[in-house]
Amino acid sequence: MTIRWLTAGVAAALIVCSPSFAQDKASQKFLKEAIEGNLAEVKMGELAQKNGKSDKVRSFGQMLQKDHSDANQKATAAANQLGMSPPTEPNRKQKAMYDRMSKLSGDNFDREFAKHMVEDHKKDIKAYEKEAKKNDAAGAYAKEALPPCTSIWRRRSHSAARLRAQDPEASCWQTRLEQRRIDVS
Repeated sequence: MTIRWLTAGVAAALIVCSPSFAQDKASQKFLKEAIEGNLAEVKMGELAQKNGKSDKVRSFGQMLQKDHSDANQKATAAANQLGMSPPTEPNRKQKAMYDRMSKLSGDNFDREFAKHMVEDHKKDIKAYEKEAKKNDAAGAYAKEALPPCTSIWRRRSHSAARLRAQDPEASCWQTRLEQRRIDVS
């Protein structure tokens, strides 16, 4: 009887320590964060439509809301394939950012919204690129979601280069770039 329990314990330990189990946990963590991010971006898109001053920010908010709603359906399906329960709301940090942004309006909102979108998508691209190398449901989702995200980022990066070329001595080029990024999205 003791040998049977010992054998079962060793088998369980081998499963938990196996590379595929570790990959599943990493994929689940990625999907959890991706879904939380999508939910946060949907909320930020709604907020941009409400608090944005420029038509371009409001339009970008509408696109953000739609794109991340669609992406979230795909991420949730991938989470279900991996047998995990997907989150139903953004994480604490994302909620805090939403609360901070919801107190802004007009030009202040537009500037901070653009800055947040740039920083957030830059971070997301790295995570999606890493996950896209995997051959599981999370990797498939990341591969599908990555091209639109990197396309927007590339356009923004080219905008930064153009702005620096126009005014290389400007100390506030970063602020002006962030204000203009919505224009090139």
